[in-house]
Amino acid sequence: MSLWPDDVLARTVKTELRKRTKAVRARMTPEQHRSESDALCANILSLPAFQRARCVGLYVPHRAYSEVDVWPIARAVWMQGKEVAMPRWPTDLSAMQFGRVTAEHDIAEDSRGWGTARNEAPVSEPDLILVPGLLFDAEGRRLGYGAGLYDRYLAGRTAAVTVGVCFEFQLAIELPETAGDVRVQSVVTNQRELRCAP
Repeated sequence: MSLWPDDVLARTVKTELRKRTKAVRARMTPEQHRSESDALCANILSLPAFQRARCVGLYVPHRAYSEVDVWPIARAVWMQGKEVAMPRWPTDLSAMQFGRVTAEHDIAEDSRGWGTARNEAPVSEPDLILVPGLLFDAEGRRLGYGAGLYDRYLAGRTAAVTVGVCFEFQLAIELPETAGDVRVQSVVTNQRELRCAP
């Protein structure tokens, strides 16, 4: 039974968790952020799903949010001759798609300061998608930033392998779940991989 059976309560809890987790993550030192990001990337690169993937969906880490730096993964994918795809979305945030990125200079920055694949980049359909988030739990529940972009995109991409990425301290015992939320299949931190129950 969920700890948050009421949808209104769940949304209230989500809002508070977002605020607290952003504050904790912002207190990471640059050295800690670099070290733990590198360890997480190494864990991703060792996954069988990564080895099998032809196109890897990444994200541009937002510096102000202290997100996990996944650029080492992008560079490894390019070195292996595979395809890297990054998100892009319209101004009204109504939908998200992935565009092919062949180098770091293929990234643009929108009015919110989010890095995106350029509009002219060909659309890609990643078979492995690394999903950012503020918190994850062992059942694959995810707390994002509240716009629902990844949830709406992943709802129609059931064939893709989805991996939540976060630092170890961003793991929760159980997260609130509301209508439209889409769980990830596994979570990788700087210390381990958690395979989530279907």
